[in-house]
Amino acid sequence: MEDAVTAGSLQKAVLAGCKERLTGLGFKKRSGPIYTKELGEDVNGWLGIGFSTGYYADALGITPTVGIRHGRVEKLLAAFTESSEHDAKQLQATFAEPLGYLMPAAEIVVWRCTAEELFTVLDDMVAAISTYGIPYMESCVDPTAMANCITNSTMPELEKAKRSAIVHLLRGDAGSLARALYPLEAEVREGGNMQIHAARFLGNVRAYRSADSR
Repeated sequence: MEDAVTAGSLQKAVLAGCKERLTGLGFKKRSGPIYTKELGEDVNGWLGIGFSTGYYADALGITPTVGIRHGRVEKLLAAFTESSEHDAKQLQATFAEPLGYLMPAAEIVVWRCTAEELFTVLDDMVAAISTYGIPYMESCVDPTAMANCITNSTMPELEKAKRSAIVHLLRGDAGSLARALYPLEAEVREGGNMQIHAARFLGNVRAYRSADSR
């Protein structure tokens, strides 16, 4: 691309084209390049449109990420971590994967987009979202399936543990909750880099369970 203005203009055109196509699939435009799709009570499919201006010398790279946002999980995650990084009011995904990982090749897929190929590229990308992204979202709605999706995701192990634990906590599955918390307990025992954060999370989970049992 010739300059940053051209890149910015193309990015705006991509976002406008995405909005038109994705609303037709039941997605709702949220802040920035984020879309959600209602799947159940307080459960939404989550879609983020990522961009890279450095991936190609003469084009814009587009990398969609798809997952789930579970409202109750996010509220407890914000409470248990006591971190502004997990603000339940923000539309963060509870977990999400690059769309390419869900496709047959199971690898990062970057859609190369130029102004001349804009509509063709967007049609192809949105077709992939419809074919692979939406079924993935729908397959993760059930709490047991959601816990499995989190466990099989590419997020860091301690982040998996936190989210899995909260899902099992909401399910009332004490055994699965205990197993999910094990990596966090190991982090505390072994004095890892995230020891303080892990200990805080564990303490808040115990306090929540204690209050809930009264």
